[in-house]
Formats: sequence, C-alpha cells, structure tokens
Amino acid sequence: DDGDVAVLQRYRAAQESVLNSLREGNAPTSQQYLTRDIDMYRLSDADLRAEYEEFQRQYLADDTEDRVRGMVEMALITIGEIMDKPQHTRAKMLQRAAEEQRASTEARKREQEQGQKAQRERTRQTAMSEAAHAKWAPVWRHVYSLSTEQVMSDEVRSLRKRLHTRAELQLVVLAPDEVKRWPPGKFQAMGTNGLGAIEARAALHALQLANPTGSAAMRFTELLRAKVNALPDFIDSPLIIDLPPLAAEEHIAEPLAQARQQQNEQHAQSEPDLAMQASANAVG
Repeated sequence: DDGDVAVLQRYRAAQESVLNSLREGNAPTSQQYLTRDIDMYRLSDADLRAEYEEFQRQYLADDTEDRVRGMVEMALITIGEIMDKPQHTRAKMLQRAAEEQRASTEARKREQEQGQKAQRERTRQTAMSEAAHAKWAPVWRHVYSLSTEQVMSDEVRSLRKRLHTRAELQLVVLAPDEVKRWPPGKFQAMGTNGLGAIEARAALHALQLANPTGSAAMRFTELLRAKVNALPDFIDSPLIIDLPPLAAEEHIAEPLAQARQQQNEQHAQSEPDLAMQASANAVG
C-alpha cells in the first residue's frame, strides 16, 4: 500500500489541479474530482481532519471566490460523511466503490455490444425481407390482377385464390396507401399461422412500407417480425410458376425472363447428361 505521505502528496496535487481550473474560470472535469476524491478517502485520519479544517477556513474566509467556495462546500460535505470512519474502513469503501464502478462499466459495455449485435441482426433481417418482397411482389400482383379466364394452370389458380383470400398477402399486392387506410379490425384478425417463409418476409416488408398506425397493426407487425426472425435465411430462387403473359405488366418482365433463362440453362445442362446415359445404356 502507498504510504500516508505519498497519498497526501497525490491528493494535494489533484486538489491543486481542481483549484487551477476554477481560478481559470473553467469547471473541473469529473475525472479531476475523481482523482482527488480517491486519495481523499485514503488520507490518514489526521490528514483528513486537517483537510476538513482547511476547507472550513476557506469556506468562511471573505476573500474566497464564489466558484471556489462552491467546491469547498461540496468537499466539506464529502469529508463530513467519512471523517468519523477510520482509514482502513475508508479504504474498503473505496475498493467496494471501485468494484461497483467496474461492474457497472462492464455491464454497460455488454449492453452496448448486445445492442449493436441486435441492430446488425435487424438490418440483416430487413434486407432479406426487402429482397423477398422485391422478388415476389411483382409476380403476386400479376397473379392477383388476372381474371379467372386468364388462369390456365392449377398452380396459378391456387396462388390467385390464396392472394384474394388471405389478408396478410394482400398487404403485398395492394398499394401501401390503401393498406394504410385499412380499419383496425382487419389487422386484428390477421395471424401468421400458415404463412410460408417468403410470404412472411414479403408481408413484413410491405407492412413497413405502408406503416399503418394503431395498436392492432403494431401487434401484427411484431407477430410477423417474431416469425421472420426465427426463419432460416432467405435464399433467392428462380421463379418456377408458368404465368400467362400480360403486355401491360412490364414490371414483372425482367424477373420472369430471368426465371425462364435459368430454367433453359438447367435444361441445357441436363441434356448432355441424358445423352451420356443413353449412350452407356446402348453400350451395355
């Protein structure tokens, strides 16, 4: 442990630093006060009492500046609270306070790290939901707009019926302004049961675009977010449904063209394998 003389020297140097700031018209920093107070707690019983008497003298002196007098008053209060405690007790108090401060600092650091991690995950989930919406919303809107006469396949017919009957998917196919005007009861009736992974992600992004108000909409948003957060990561995949062409639906031309190109490439890659298999069978 430091000797009493060394502690007193450090304390006086720290106190002089505080006084110099005040004399220059500046407020001492919290670190300056902390450095002084740590050694204040470590002072010997005699040195602490001497400091208390010196602060009393400065407080009562007519020539003490107001800004210094305020500091002196706070120092008197601090010393008054610990002066009746022996030096070893004050040292334990200081150690306990340091441990509490360290624990508090570590807790704040953990909270900050957890907050940053949660923010990164929210950003990642938002990007995946946006990607799902960007890929499938144009297709669903196309199917939603088809008349029954235009639907040729059972797959498209089933999808069209689902889009017209599930309000959760109408979040995706209708304009955000229209969704925003929905009554609270419509959101109250919504749920996440039966929604596929892509449907949940696209619906969540559409709901965030519409940004409806009210507790019912907020409740469903949180339900969707909880479901999405528990899903596997979104992986882009080719469009596999065969849609009837609509010249007016230019906004889905590109994704449909990409899907057909991917299907053609997959078919082309499979043809050599089939030819080799047929040749092998002939040789056999």
